[in-house]
Amino acid sequence: MFFNFPVSTVDAYSDVFEKSENSDNSNNDRASEIQKLREEWQLAQDRQGIFGKALDFVKNKVPFLSKFGMKGSEEIEKIIQQAENCEIYVEEARKATEKYTKNQDKVKEAAFDAGTAIAAKLLVVWQAVLWAGELVR
Repeated sequence: MFFNFPVSTVDAYSDVFEKSENSDNSNNDRASEIQKLREEWQLAQDRQGIFGKALDFVKNKVPFLSKFGMKGSEEIEKIIQQAENCEIYVEEARKATEKYTKNQDKVKEAAFDAGTAIAAKLLVVWQAVLWAGELVR
């Protein structure tokens, strides 16, 4: 009466069976999360354009940029591989890919803004030259 033993061995091992079924489900969930992460990563790679690819090339070839949070695609691939090997959580890999994508977008926007500003300045200078030419005539 002092001990509460299970009625049968099936009751004793039912927790073990439930845990193994849950671990199979969690492995399937993890595999599907990694597959989804790979698809999102491939989409991000495909849509970055020429300027983004050039920037990525620089980030891959200049290793000290990663110290400033600017990781190249090769480092992100390693992080995704670590998630596949269960060395890190999938969420950590997802955050790294999102940060990469956001940084790429920020730099592209800054380059576009700079290009627009330069074009506007050149247009103003061109208009001034044309206007000065008309004054001389």
